[in-house]
Amino acid sequence: MEAPFYPVVSADSGVQALLGSGASMRLYPAEAPHSVQSPYAIFSSIYATPENDLDAGAGADTYALQIDCYSKDYDQAVSVAGAIRTAIEPHAIVTSLRGVSRDPVTRLFNYQFDIEWMATR
Repeated sequence: MEAPFYPVVSADSGVQALLGSGASMRLYPAEAPHSVQSPYAIFSSIYATPENDLDAGAGADTYALQIDCYSKDYDQAVSVAGAIRTAIEPHAIVTSLRGVSRDPVTRLFNYQFDIEWMATR
């Protein structure tokens, strides 16, 4: 049980233009492979909550995800985040925009934001 984040985002042409497609897509759950080329994005689960109904159990689950978009270039990190946001907004809501920071070790820029996705079961 998880949000359909990857299937939706990986099928989007705007995301594909920035992160590749198919087996070479640089969109990863939880952690990127060592020495991956930027730009890339990571998505991680923050929490999941069943939308319980006393009569029939949970008919839907709400998933909160953290999205991290990395690049050597500030503007490109923002562009990746924008493309992912455009791809998911018909399906989910953005709950937090944390903006850009810079990793002190890799020196990559990271645009981070959170989403909530309600998925019917």
